[in-house]
Amino acid sequence: MLAGLSVDYYARLERGNLTGASESVLEAVARALRLDDAERQHLFDLSRHSTAGGSRTPRRKEATAARPAVGAILAGMATIPAYVRTSRMEIVAANELCRALYGGGP
Repeated sequence: MLAGLSVDYYARLERGNLTGASESVLEAVARALRLDDAERQHLFDLSRHSTAGGSRTPRRKEATAARPAVGAILAGMATIPAYVRTSRMEIVAANELCRALYGGGP
């Protein structure tokens, strides 16, 4: 609000998506956050880097199944329910006790 930006736009900037942010927007954010000279310069450097050609590294494809070695470790954990999940919270492997406790799964 202090910078005169919508919550959605500011949240996008906060997540690091500075692409297309004008100098006046960055100045308003720096002013609202009371950034010192070094912090302000860093904000502008981040903006320049994000618009310099989209140098983001491509995301690695997420596993859809656990490796056999991980499955063996899970099977060896017979006294506690255990599972393996992705960063999206998808369960890709579970030991027998976990499947019995939670009713199914991979």
